[in-house]
Amino acid sequence: MLTITDIFCLYKVVGVAVGVLGIVVISCYAKRELNLIIAEQDEQDDDEQVELGQQEVINCDIERIDSTEIISDERDTEHKIGT
Repeated sequence: MLTITDIFCLYKVVGVAVGVLGIVVISCYAKRELNLIIAEQDEQDDDEQVELGQQEVINCDIERIDSTEIISDERDTEHKIGT
């Protein structure tokens, strides 16, 4: 027959086993959710980098046009002064 001490020891063992099992299940679920969030953020970062890259190209083209216009205006001015 089981004594009260044996029953308490059995409760402790079962409690520890259920606790460890619960931690394992929650950890696996949390890891899966974290991987989904990281993958989603990576997709957003890639989209933002593509958009930023396109903006930089557009800005460079605008700056190039502006500097070309300034240089041509200066040459016209020098040409008029020299003649």
